[in-house]
Amino acid sequence: MRTSIRLAVITTSVLYAGFAASAQQQMGALKSMVDAERRFARASVDTNMRDAFLAFFAPDGVEFSPGPVNVKETFSKQQDPPKPPPMTLDWDPVFANVSQAGDLGFTTGPYVLTDNAKKAPARQGYFFSIWKKQANGEWKVVLDYGIEAPVGAPIMHSGSVKSGTQSKYHARGKIDLESDRQSLLDAERQFSSISESNSKAEAYARFLDYEARMNRDGTQPYVGSAAIKSHVSIGKTQTKWVPMKADVASSGDLGYAYGTYEEGSNKGYYARVWKRDNKGDWKIAMDTATAAPVETK
Repeated sequence: MRTSIRLAVITTSVLYAGFAASAQQQMGALKSMVDAERRFARASVDTNMRDAFLAFFAPDGVEFSPGPVNVKETFSKQQDPPKPPPMTLDWDPVFANVSQAGDLGFTTGPYVLTDNAKKAPARQGYFFSIWKKQANGEWKVVLDYGIEAPVGAPIMHSGSVKSGTQSKYHARGKIDLESDRQSLLDAERQFSSISESNSKAEAYARFLDYEARMNRDGTQPYVGSAAIKSHVSIGKTQTKWVPMKADVASSGDLGYAYGTYEEGSNKGYYARVWKRDNKGDWKIAMDTATAAPVETK
């Protein structure tokens, strides 16, 4: 009996030490990602937006304007901006989360685009960036998506970064990244199926993480599942979502997808981060969508 108790205590201690080390590693990765976001913003202010984006985006990184475009390819073709630049883009993260492996994460917060001639905001809103650690250990942006808030509206900013809760998912056996990516895409398709056949409200109610966040044009961010459910509960809107790309962290607990949506005659683009719960089910942690410009004949 004493031997069994002693073994149980040792096993518990080893597991606790493992969890503590994992949490400490994840917090270190979170800090380094947030630091990279702040360096990115500082480079944008100190130099210009184009050069900053070229320096901090991954080779396959995209931004939405309104659809996804490769930043390296697009920005490298632009002429050098004048000095000083006519516009200055600045931003600050207020919320962030990272995978257990510390190789994939996201940040979100307010941004302001200032007209330097008028010394006044030309546009403001909220950004959402997905960061991925590269082979050399550097964090690079793989997706950037901003929404607009009315100029003059209060911009939420706490002065500090709140970290999201760690996923409780623990893979059983060897992680298969392609299988995990397909399971995330399956969640995307299930979400779309419910959203299209029943309603968008029912789909979100089923798939939201409790601390999920949602960015939409013209509004302040919706923070928490209750706020999002209240927002999407208006009407019986049916929406079709079609993913274009998906990727997952090497730990299989965090991933993202982006693509197009159709809502009646309205079309647009979306991007969302998914986080696995302790059962291994994918839940929406961050969601952004914007309407595409109406085509004129």
